[in-house]
Amino acid sequence: MSSRASSPLQKHTVLGTYWMLSKRHPWMFSGVMLTMSLSEVFSIVIPLFYKHFINALVTGNASVHLLVVLILLAVACRAVGWALARVNGTFVALFEPRVVVEAEHLALRHLLDHSVRFFSDTFTGSLVKQVHRFSDGYKTIIENISWNILPILIDVICIVGVLFVRSLIIGAVALVWVVCFSIVNVYITRTKIELNRERARKGSETSGALADVLSNHLNVTLFHAKDRELNYVGRIHEEWRKICQKSWLYSVGGNALQNLLNLITELVVMIGAVFLWHNKQLTVGDFVLLQSYLLSLFSRLSNIGMVTRNCYEAVIDAQEMIDVLNASPDIADVPRAKALTVKKGGVEFREVSFQYHQRPILQNFSLTIAPGEKIALVGPSGAGKSTIVKLLLRLYNLTNGDILIDDQSIGQIKQDSLRDAIAFVPQEAVLFHRSLRENILYGRPDASEAQVVAAAKKAHCHDFIAALPDGYNTLVGERGIKLSGGERQRVAIARAILKNAPILVLDEATSSLDSESEALIQDALRELMQKRTSIVIAHRLSTIRQMDRIVVVEHGHVTDTGSHDELLKRTGKYQTLWGIQAGSFAAT
Repeated sequence: MSSRASSPLQKHTVLGTYWMLSKRHPWMFSGVMLTMSLSEVFSIVIPLFYKHFINALVTGNASVHLLVVLILLAVACRAVGWALARVNGTFVALFEPRVVVEAEHLALRHLLDHSVRFFSDTFTGSLVKQVHRFSDGYKTIIENISWNILPILIDVICIVGVLFVRSLIIGAVALVWVVCFSIVNVYITRTKIELNRERARKGSETSGALADVLSNHLNVTLFHAKDRELNYVGRIHEEWRKICQKSWLYSVGGNALQNLLNLITELVVMIGAVFLWHNKQLTVGDFVLLQSYLLSLFSRLSNIGMVTRNCYEAVIDAQEMIDVLNASPDIADVPRAKALTVKKGGVEFREVSFQYHQRPILQNFSLTIAPGEKIALVGPSGAGKSTIVKLLLRLYNLTNGDILIDDQSIGQIKQDSLRDAIAFVPQEAVLFHRSLRENILYGRPDASEAQVVAAAKKAHCHDFIAALPDGYNTLVGERGIKLSGGERQRVAIARAILKNAPILVLDEATSSLDSESEALIQDALRELMQKRTSIVIAHRLSTIRQMDRIVVVEHGHVTDTGSHDELLKRTGKYQTLWGIQAGSFAAT
């Protein structure tokens, strides 16, 4: 029967996940936020000292000592602010890479929980890009919070607060300006993001059209279609030009509106300050303070659009990975699943049915394999042979029925323990871009060097490994590309030999070998299959003659079973397949 974990996963959001990752390191995160906040506060205090400095000069009552002290205090604040900014950089350097690594590990952990079906339906390159976008999004947001959003908030709060202390009217004008400026900026930024996306989409369409035309240059020439193609690409270029123009004009208009708000605010504040000065409510030093603070606010808030855009796009980019984190794995352990205990190694398929993308593969498939029995699955391509072993490994969930190992349903046990009990050699061996030693050790990481070499010798790959300049330290390249197909297959067999599991599954394990290598491997496999329950899928029927039992599978059903000699005496699929292959052997 099909089994799937029912326990719900925690639902993630982009910002919620980033916060969860950040709060794992409270001291470093607090250090980042605190040092930047204090650095900004010290920067805001500086104009206050220069205000008193100007007032002292204007009144003419200040001593040189007081003026020097004010200058020293202003410089000291600037120095402390600079030092805190450097400390902040150190905290960021310690904190950000650590969380970025944890973000990628979180994404990888969830990805590896997904099934074979998930990976077959998704491009690997796309998943890698999603992982990087997820971690890059964190970097973008934490840097913008630390270096832009937090300083902007502190500037606004402190500066507007000081202005309110000096004058309720000026403080109110500054606060209204901040609110209006922020609303306008966020609105402009969000609209411009959509325009930029449309521009990027049109840009990709333009690139695709150019590539299509150039790659079909011969057809364009033969069909005298140059003008048609120029018009075709020209229409797409015109659409791209219009969206670029619209985006650019929107930016120009947005900047003009923001600058207008700045000018109006500066005009209102400074004229109001003049009247307040005339009424003895402000000093000359207050004018310096106001101008300094206004310029600081203008500078800070002018970046809010860029900051908003960066953060918004980072959240959008990270959302793809968040969707993966929120997706329940197709195959998961049931609550309180127990580890598989293999004492004998008997396997039973009990009325198993399986569909893949609504296409029936197996229907009421039943098969009992005795402990230690060696069986072969044969049949035409598409009969469901490889599906049978994939279901045994629980790479897919059953549609109906059950599979048992020593009377234990594989749907009720821990997946890791199930796969620990089975050594699997696939039809196409794929290796890690690591050393030959590491690839063989993948079957049993704690094995000794002597055991690795012994497994390699049994798989007849020791000689070619020893002949390499770096021997077992040789890197095999991505997916084992530096090795031939037969060499990769022998390394995979060595890995299975080293694993020494009680159940052995071979899916066309010798298909990539030449006849000489295959003969050598067959000897190793016969030794490996001793006292192990073994399931072998093979199209070369000559390789399975010595199996205890041969099971013929057609259209997802067992249609015949028996030894090689027994099946040859019957009129059926096996006799037909053997006749075809025997004929090809005779022909060669």
